[in-house]
Amino acid sequence: MNISVESFGGADTVTGSCHLIKIEQENYLIDSGLFQGADLKLHKNISNLPFEILSIEAIILTHAHLDHCGLLPLYAKKGYSKPIYATEATKDLAAIILTDSAKIQQGNANSHNKKTNKKSQHVEPLYRHADVERVLNLIKVVEPHEINHHKNLKFRLFPAGHIPGAVSASLEVADQKILFSGDLGRDDDQIMRPPVIEGGHDCIFIESTYGGHQHVSGEVEKLLPQMLKHIIKTGCVLLIPAFTVARSQMLVKLFHDFFEKNPQLKVPIFMDSPMGLKVNKVFEKHHEWLKLTKEEYNTAFTDVTEVDEKWEADKLESFPEAHIILTSSGMMTGGKVLKHFSRLALDKDNIVFLPGYMGEDTLGNRLASGEREFSYEQESIKVNCQIIQTHQLSAHADQKQLSKWLEIAANSKERTSIFLIHGENEEKEKFIIYLNELGFKKVEKMNYRKAVQISV
Repeated sequence: MNISVESFGGADTVTGSCHLIKIEQENYLIDSGLFQGADLKLHKNISNLPFEILSIEAIILTHAHLDHCGLLPLYAKKGYSKPIYATEATKDLAAIILTDSAKIQQGNANSHNKKTNKKSQHVEPLYRHADVERVLNLIKVVEPHEINHHKNLKFRLFPAGHIPGAVSASLEVADQKILFSGDLGRDDDQIMRPPVIEGGHDCIFIESTYGGHQHVSGEVEKLLPQMLKHIIKTGCVLLIPAFTVARSQMLVKLFHDFFEKNPQLKVPIFMDSPMGLKVNKVFEKHHEWLKLTKEEYNTAFTDVTEVDEKWEADKLESFPEAHIILTSSGMMTGGKVLKHFSRLALDKDNIVFLPGYMGEDTLGNRLASGEREFSYEQESIKVNCQIIQTHQLSAHADQKQLSKWLEIAANSKERTSIFLIHGENEEKEKFIIYLNELGFKKVEKMNYRKAVQISV
């Protein structure tokens, strides 16, 4: 039996995850995400797919982040009508994330078309809301740990931490066990349960976002009191761009715990993220994925004022006391954060706190690298405020945690083939050296659109 794996995204990049598995005449996909940031410039999200979508037997979705699910509506638009396997929490989150993505796609197309009078230069959005509805109707909910079959494919999904519903996909074909990690969460995550996996895998495709690094502990514990004392003294604002799924909720819990121990430093927290407010309800519904009970989760949010109307967001501009604003997008590529940042950037006493990885060529990355000017609504704005970044709050496993997971998942350090995906080249190079030192003999980088043959 011939088996091959080819990556059409998330191989030489950290976004756009999409892996094609060919089993004889059957084709399957693991994830189908949008490219973002610098990855978008490298590969683009084009409507002309690099493979025949109607040849795909089924899709396994590891989780609902846009860089893993964002192309699914395009597939539906092109006629894909077969199963998409995912957990219930992933389906609920994907409904929110893909609906927002369709709105952005349509808005970008409308904005472009308004700027030109020539119909021949008009563009179609990558997909529309109706295509999202088609996708949601195709999702077949499967439970973690259960054995599933689709023709020649036998598969099981294992909780991966990271966000609610996130899984690793274990495939069994003939006598081979093939594993796709998806995005792996941390053992010490503030709110998510740690990843779970079983052993015996002959071939593993593992993410490597932080394959070259180990998360620093204690940094945030030092930064929080410093930042809060500063804004209380100056009456200014702590602006935090945060991903709407997991990062925002984790920060709410972090501040709640901190304020319980340090009530003298407690300031109001405003969550200005319409999509984030919807995501909060999914976390509450699927609290079985969390370390927290439903009551503990809800208690953490008693410290937060949810901003769900435009007039409420506008009132923040004149709020008289020191406060925190949690808003999207996490890498400052769009969304509410840009409006807040455009008015807060000029004051040297305001602080922008970047709580994790910032993709190359995103505004968050440029600010963290020292850039002190940006453009908003065709106006150039000077950045005088403080920019502070930490990687301690990442929802991705680090080098040690990834290797610990591998040691459980692999059939053998000597015989298991390991392919590094979803990471920048420097991280992969460091991870290969580290894994070799641990005794893993067959480790290599997965290459974009270069098929790997798996012998049976």
